[in-house]
Amino acid sequence: QVSIYPNPSYSQHSLNIVNIPENAKISITNLKGEIMYTLGNKDAENTFINGAGINVSTFSLSNFPLAKGIYLVSVQSNKLGKSYTTKWIVL
Repeated sequence: QVSIYPNPSYSQHSLNIVNIPENAKISITNLKGEIMYTLGNKDAENTFINGAGINVSTFSLSNFPLAKGIYLVSVQSNKLGKSYTTKWIVL
């Protein structure tokens, strides 16, 4: 399962995605369905294994300011044939 943190986020400068599949496409959309950003694994600023042995990828969004609100983060993987979507709150 894919998850994101921090959520809610008090600053949208970075987004951490846990267990992101290889060659995944990440889309951030607003509740109107408008795509705000599209990212890929290669856009990760940092990828590491945390103390619990879980893969975490960090994406910097400092060049892409988001207004306060609720967004949907979708992670799509053709390799796995799966798509995950979760709500992300920016305060």
